[in-house]
Amino acid sequence: MVLPLSLLAPGWQHQQIATLVNNGVIALLSLVLMAVAHALDPRNSGVKLLLGRFRRWAAAAALGYLLLVPLAIYSLGGQIEIEQRQVLRQREQVSRRYDAMGDLIARAPTVEALRLGLIQMDGPVLGAADLAEPLPALRRRLRVLLKQGRSQVLEQVKPVDPARRMLMVRETVRLAVSSLVFAAAFAAGASHGESSGSLLGVVLRRAAAIGYRFRAATAKPSPSTPDKPVLDDATSSAGKVPVRTRRRRRVRPS
Repeated sequence: MVLPLSLLAPGWQHQQIATLVNNGVIALLSLVLMAVAHALDPRNSGVKLLLGRFRRWAAAAALGYLLLVPLAIYSLGGQIEIEQRQVLRQREQVSRRYDAMGDLIARAPTVEALRLGLIQMDGPVLGAADLAEPLPALRRRLRVLLKQGRSQVLEQVKPVDPARRMLMVRETVRLAVSSLVFAAAFAAGASHGESSGSLLGVVLRRAAAIGYRFRAATAKPSPSTPDKPVLDDATSSAGKVPVRTRRRRRVRPS
């Protein structure tokens, strides 16, 4: 099988991304079935060994589907840019052709030279009545026809249909979201080194740790209240002023 030499073509990239995303459920289902087989028969060494290989391959699959997200966005931008360039190129070709015919009409010395020049440029064919017309009058009439023809041709060169562009954007969003889902699913089933935890769990724990450190580093310190002087027992006892208390007299019943 010979791969096409169009790796940088946005259309080819979009087709390959769509193929990988649409068939990703097959690879994910094989990983799930292998995990179920290991859960049903955990003592089977062959299934355990095969599951370990599948989990290592799942890490590469998770990274691959994660990289499909920016590639899908890049291919969408490339397709839109190519379509815009095609429209501009067509308009430029039409303008150059009609400008050349306008220069010929203005500079042709005779009616016969004008007729031959229009034939070479694939322009309007002059009949016997046109050839019998004086050159100044023929020039004025041809300029009007040339202006009308330019307007009609430029109207046929329409820009990209907005509805079609919206469909392209929706398809790209679908591929990007599906790629993220497959990346998370394969990361959940992938192994991380020699540990039994999944790659997704390790990534989430590290992301949480980084977020906690960032919040702790950027947190604003609370305004501190001035500390009150603390007196020791000797100072506090020496500084106390004795307070005399009056004793209440007890009234005996008569």
